[in-house]
Amino acid sequence: MLSKRAHTDETRVPQVLTGNIVPLILSSIFVFARFYTKLFINRSWGNDDSMVAVSYVACLTLMVLDCASTIYGIGLHIDAQKSEWMISQGRLVYAQQLVYNFTLTTTKLSICLFYLRVFPDRTSRWLSIGTMIFILLYFIPIEIASIAQCIPVDANWDKSVKGAKCISTLPIFYCASILNIVVDVWLISIVLPRMWRLNLPKRQKIVLTLIASMGWLVVVAATVRFVLLAKAFQKATSDVSWSVVEPITWSAVECNVGLFCVSAPSIQPLLRKLFPSMMRLISNVTSRERSRQHRNYAKHTGQGTFRLSSNETNAPSTNQRTSRSFWRSDRVYGGRTENESEEHVLDATKHDIVATTTISTTTIPA
Repeated sequence: MLSKRAHTDETRVPQVLTGNIVPLILSSIFVFARFYTKLFINRSWGNDDSMVAVSYVACLTLMVLDCASTIYGIGLHIDAQKSEWMISQGRLVYAQQLVYNFTLTTTKLSICLFYLRVFPDRTSRWLSIGTMIFILLYFIPIEIASIAQCIPVDANWDKSVKGAKCISTLPIFYCASILNIVVDVWLISIVLPRMWRLNLPKRQKIVLTLIASMGWLVVVAATVRFVLLAKAFQKATSDVSWSVVEPITWSAVECNVGLFCVSAPSIQPLLRKLFPSMMRLISNVTSRERSRQHRNYAKHTGQGTFRLSSNETNAPSTNQRTSRSFWRSDRVYGGRTENESEEHVLDATKHDIVATTTISTTTIPA
């Protein structure tokens, strides 16, 4: 059994700092890669990008609050607390709740805006809009209830306020956590079947499916946080400043994994620029797959002559085959020259010089 001295010297502060800073660094790499791609390569900044920027600032704020709370006793046992820490600690924990909910909400809204941009069919649009409305309908009352859990508000962090009226935050916590997990699962279930209906090579569909499936990491993180925070509530009367460390850490992980998942699909043009050889190899693989699809098409339909030509123009030619994809206004293009058949998934903007592919067919008598 630990002595009182050893007990008070124990600390989980490094866990709080590591659990916040490391995930933020990793998500920042992908977020800024997304921003660079959209601003300087594709030049196609959209509403979803603006929402990701808001979410990233909120996530950064959450990290600052979490790390600052360790200065005022979070990560230490309750008997190691100092009375002068209590008000500052309470303010930081109170702010963490509000910023955490806001971060998750803006991340989910950015995903819905992304779906609106990529999937133009009416069903997908209504699903995305309906999901956004649902998210706001539960976020706003939960955030208001979190803000006003004690009246006057000062009583949230200053227990000496007289005449304060407070409500239990436990129902708010359970409601918010369950709804967030349900919406995460719903957002994944929307996109997966739609990606397989895109007119893209099978390998590329598999890659996109794997990227979208990383959203399950958010579900796992949210579920772990839910369980750990429920346990922390049970221990709230004994050692809350110690037991709350794991929920705080997993809250940061959940927010940063969400940012990673919404940013990763958008950085392919940057990867093509930084690693042209690797991306060219992948492109050649998908081109060969498309060629096999053409041969299979010819075998079953009798149409088997395909002429490839290049067309350097700002606008797609009328014979160009286009397809919606996981990226904004994505199109499948032909080679850069008439001797090259290479597929590209690009953001088509008015500034691009695109080599297009035209296909002519002839019928071979049976």
